Amino acid sequence: MRSLRALNDTLFLVYPQRCMVCRTVLHDRDALINGLCNGCLRGLLRSTLKPPACSICGGPLISEADVCMYCRRQDFEFRTNHSLFVYDGMVRTLLKKYKFESNKQLAVVWASLIASYLRPLGRGKVVIPVPGRRGSVRKRGWDQMQLIADILQARYHIPCLKVLYRTGGQSQKELSYGERLKNLRDCIQVKDGRIPKEIILIDDVFTTGSTLNECARVCKNHGAADVSCVTIVRAF
Repeated sequence: MRSLRALNDTLFLVYPQRCMVCRTVLHDRDALINGLCNGCLRGLLRSTLKPPACSICGGPLISEADVCMYCRRQDFEFRTNHSLFVYDGMVRTLLKKYKFESNKQLAVVWASLIASYLRPLGRGKVVIPVPGRRGSVRKRGWDQMQLIADILQARYHIPCLKVLYRTGGQSQKELSYGERLKNLRDCIQVKDGRIPKEIILIDDVFTTGSTLNECARVCKNHGAADVSCVTIVRAF
């Protein structure tokens, strides 16, 4: 044990772990776990999306009351979405590091923030992660939302079911809302059994809501009665 600790100390001196944002050398145990220094973590927490927010998509409201202009034109299968952040600044940087640079330790940060939102909702709701595209998951080697779901269940004892999977579909970045719906049609499938009546879908980005909408539609077809969503960011 002592030799292993000495080896770890030596490796830290040679290859110190630095904050993903400001590059400060990390010493605090929690900082080493999540990859952010205390200052950057506090800055991240200060940037969480504050009211007023749209009661449907979770985006910030400027002059509208309760529902934004975008959601007034849509008919979603889910009841509401809560986004932790707007896709900008530090959050944009960190989400890219998480998804495209395999900084998996950020899953601890995202899971902690999602758990903080879910805890006051009480028991009875089951979390279902939105599955990533097969090509993206294969290239990355892991599924970003399933990893967060694993932490929610193991660390925060929040019940999670990984029952959805994707069978195809192209990247949606350049598609309109209608095109995204067509692209996703029949691509989201349920592995087996019925879906619980009250569920919360979790995903990384809410842009048009088409992915969450299709997942909600499929879940409703398999027994869900109330579907709400939590996403890391609201993008525009």
